[in-house]
Amino acid sequence: MNMGWFIIILGIILGAIGAFFVYYGQSIINTKQNSSPTTTSQRILSPQAEKLLSLIYRYQKDLGLNKLIISKTDGTLHFDEEERRKKYKINFIGDLFDIKSDYTTRANEFENIMLSIPSNFLKTIPETRLGGPYVVRVTEEGIAYLRKDTL
Repeated sequence: MNMGWFIIILGIILGAIGAFFVYYGQSIINTKQNSSPTTTSQRILSPQAEKLLSLIYRYQKDLGLNKLIISKTDGTLHFDEEERRKKYKINFIGDLFDIKSDYTTRANEFENIMLSIPSNFLKTIPETRLGGPYVVRVTEEGIAYLRKDTL
């Protein structure tokens, strides 16, 4: 009989602990993430990643696009519309590294920088396309980060 009461009490205690974490767990996790506030002087991105994010945002805004299609192999910007394909010749590797040709030699470095940008700044849009390009857009948080950095 004593062992039965022990198991019942232990079950109630464990149930209460579980209910506590189900109810308050998410707020505890969010509190710990936000406990170290970021300041404008604190850099989250490397200078090259920041430059790439600003380039992506600039073209996204200037061209009025909600997503950019960027080649992984040579950094060129692809368009769905044929008219824009003929009109614009944009290369992110060239703009990022200030080079005029032979973009494929810097493709691995470009990919590493692209992957270093957090998803809360640069959203990857899952699309199946020939060549597997990056299909991305700068998020509101990424735009806010770029604006804070220019202040």
